[in-house]
Amino acid sequence: MRKIVFSLVLGLWASMGFATASAAETLVLDIEEAAMAVDGQTGRPVLDIRLEAGSAKTFGDLTVRHLSEVLDVVLDGKILTSPRVQSPILEGSLRITGDFSEAEVEAMAERIASGATFEVRTGTP
Repeated sequence: MRKIVFSLVLGLWASMGFATASAAETLVLDIEEAAMAVDGQTGRPVLDIRLEAGSAKTFGDLTVRHLSEVLDVVLDGKILTSPRVQSPILEGSLRITGDFSEAEVEAMAERIASGATFEVRTGTP
């Protein structure tokens, strides 16, 4: 099992004691399950992700702190989507939507199952 990695990037502002709530954060998430599904409204393939308990709690806390902000959802360094947090995500389940083919979503699920790095980032413009 990969360990949860949480880093708070504050740069020079932190060393000067001027860190703000908009400081960038990166959270690497531990995934319990990732699978392709079909969105019932659009008929498009989507990636459903269930987080392990520790990651679910940490991710939920992050979404509370960054309500109404944009999060980048990143797989192996590539941004998959950049949604705005509309409400706290506390149940540990995510649905990644986009203009993906079934093959692309299946490949993402397989990469996650193989241990690919899955993370969320805050504080991006």
